[in-house]
Amino acid sequence: MINRLIILMTVCLMSFSAVANADSPKAKEGDNLPPLVIETDNLTYAGAFIDWSGSPGIVAQKSVSLHKEPADNSPIVGIVPGYTSSTIVKQEMFPIVGVKAYIYPRMGKTKIIASPEKAKQSAALTNTADVNIGDDIYVIYSEKSGLKSVVWYKGNFIVVPSSGIKIPYINSNPEQNYYQGYTYAVYEGYSTNNDIVNEPVRYGGYYDDGKRYLITPPVCRRNADIWLQLEMPDKVTGWVQITDAYAGANAQPDWWKCYTGFSLDCFTGFSPDTHKLLTN
Repeated sequence: MINRLIILMTVCLMSFSAVANADSPKAKEGDNLPPLVIETDNLTYAGAFIDWSGSPGIVAQKSVSLHKEPADNSPIVGIVPGYTSSTIVKQEMFPIVGVKAYIYPRMGKTKIIASPEKAKQSAALTNTADVNIGDDIYVIYSEKSGLKSVVWYKGNFIVVPSSGIKIPYINSNPEQNYYQGYTYAVYEGYSTNNDIVNEPVRYGGYYDDGKRYLITPPVCRRNADIWLQLEMPDKVTGWVQITDAYAGANAQPDWWKCYTGFSLDCFTGFSPDTHKLLTN
């Protein structure tokens, strides 16, 4: 985490601020900047989703280290083995027992360029404070598909259309914006050419109940690290990283094969009302 904070400070060219909890993501009064880091176990804020009622689990396609805490420099407490059979068996589906997201809002600085009326109508900002040309929103998660983005705006996490936010490498055609058909915001934050995937990789396999699992990781910009806490057969638990804010969509951790009860895309996940969690 220390190394990531140093990198983030360099990228953002901003002074350090305290870590905030996502249960109360308000900035200090008079401070329009979001916290430098937001730590939360609510994955929807990072554009992901987990269904705790669905016995979430994951299969590793190659071995990966299990850390005591959700940090690269945390002690290693075990190794998650890769699956060995042609079909995925229950013994190779490791239970997900905890989640953690480290969100870096300032990486996603984005400038509103539309008029207040158009920005509100296009970006679904009608229930927020006044929107003006030149205002900053902070993209946490944005899909190439042009459907939805999670952004931080004046102390709140909200959902807006991805189409209409111009982002290098993953910018979707604003003409596909089913709200208005124009660009209403320009992304000025961190991006990399690894944010685009020409041919999305599909991970698939068969569970031993005959069910087919086919996963296509989303092409997106995600300014958040997501960690999963897994439980091994000997009841040892530890943490593995599944998304990396700095790597880009085409260079994410690839140790996993498929999962169930979990999604890296909260808008096509398990709950059609996921977006409501972001406005509570």
